[in-house]
Amino acid sequence: MGLFLALVLWTLCQIWWLRVDGRLVPGDEMGSLGALEEFRWLLRDGQYREFLAEAFMGRRGEYPNLYAALSALASRVAQIEDLDGDGPQLLGLAWAWIGLAATWFLGRVVAPGRPLVALFGCLLLLLSPQWSGLQRHVMIENGVAAVLPLVVALAFLAIPRERAGGLGLVLGLSAGLAMLFKQTAVLVLLPLALAAFPAGWLRPASRPLPWRRLVLAGLVAGLVCGPWYLRNASDQLPYLSRTLAANPGSAGAIRQLFFYPLALAQQSWAPVVWVAAVLLALRARVWSVPRPLVLIVLVHILVLLFIPKKYPRLLVTLQPFLCLAVASLAVRWPTRSRWVLLFVAGVSWGACQFSSSPLLAPLRDSRMGLTDIDDKCFQVWTEAPSGPELPWAALVALVEEHGGRSDEFGIGSPAWPMPSCEHRATFPLGEHLAVRLRRQGFEARVLLEGWSSEQGWSDQGSTAEPPSVLVAEAGFSCRQHPGLCDGRGAPRLLGLVRSANPDWPLELEVYGW
Repeated sequence: MGLFLALVLWTLCQIWWLRVDGRLVPGDEMGSLGALEEFRWLLRDGQYREFLAEAFMGRRGEYPNLYAALSALASRVAQIEDLDGDGPQLLGLAWAWIGLAATWFLGRVVAPGRPLVALFGCLLLLLSPQWSGLQRHVMIENGVAAVLPLVVALAFLAIPRERAGGLGLVLGLSAGLAMLFKQTAVLVLLPLALAAFPAGWLRPASRPLPWRRLVLAGLVAGLVCGPWYLRNASDQLPYLSRTLAANPGSAGAIRQLFFYPLALAQQSWAPVVWVAAVLLALRARVWSVPRPLVLIVLVHILVLLFIPKKYPRLLVTLQPFLCLAVASLAVRWPTRSRWVLLFVAGVSWGACQFSSSPLLAPLRDSRMGLTDIDDKCFQVWTEAPSGPELPWAALVALVEEHGGRSDEFGIGSPAWPMPSCEHRATFPLGEHLAVRLRRQGFEARVLLEGWSSEQGWSDQGSTAEPPSVLVAEAGFSCRQHPGLCDGRGAPRLLGLVRSANPDWPLELEVYGW
């Protein structure tokens, strides 16, 4: 009951955060929402066979499609039509509930006589700032982090038993489905497979290795996910090459190795939690942690450290196992020590909902060289909400007033405003406007490449007709952009759109010819 109440309170806080925050959608989340929308089209048109085929075998980019397909199905059932609102993110919180249930189940399996391990591990996961922050976004990592604890739990159940052919079948099925969420599932499945070999880890020392069961599980997993990987092999090899060649030597080996520790250090109030955990861990018995969980955490971290392409969100997959490992230690502490750790973690999590830690201002501002590894905006998933949002309704109304909804016309900008990194790591404003107009039934075409005096108006690498609507930041004049108004005269000001968001104050002028 206590865990359920904590989960309800956590969910209410997440809903509040989403309602208050008004920033643009992160760039990576835009891709997930786009995939979700494509599967919604298949369901809307009654193409159910195509929906299943695309979910399990479709070629729609670098990642498998099961997460997008399931999210689209859930949004269809929940009748969420506005993909630009908070509906998809609110529905996405269901993955957090599934992940908590799977983590609780794994905790009961790895420590059958100690129910406190499952309870404490789930509470720590709920209070993990990075895991909690990512749950507010439609991100594929939330899906894979939700299903992998279930796969590990099934392995703990299937491997040590003498007769568990059915469980072996289910284990293979779940492992195959996990690989259809994202390729990074292998970072858990590989050490899980290795943990089956040493006696006394996943099976009693007196029992031999269940080869047939493991082979059955591997075959079933291959049958489930193999078709997608075989069909998309031509796309996966270049993706793997780009991943391994990312940021070649740009920051040196030392910074590459310290990327993830520094990324964790920049979470709000992280040092406070670390100090409390280290002091309390002095009471722990290290070997009370289930060794398969330790192997999963270590292999996961080591592989990520040596892959040049680095994203902090990739740490979310291992956090259920890390929290259960810490819980296995904490149950042997005095009750007072456990409450102290939960209290400090709770204060840290609560602070992350409202502000960033003043202790981390130097780290947050300098990024400690992390921008040398990834020259784009550093991705932050633990942040206070920032509102209000850009008045999209007013901007869309001005566009519709001049150009109509069903007529084909162009919308351009001398240079589309680019959000600051403090606002969010995302695309220029034109990308967001194009998506919103399309979803609202506009036939207008947004010229994303803007204007240049050398090439004129262009879009997708080719010359484009001059737009009928111009969106510019305040203070625009034809004299500032020689050639932009040639032969057409100065455009007529249609209206102003202002955003009062403190992270990205913006004043737009909308013109028409």
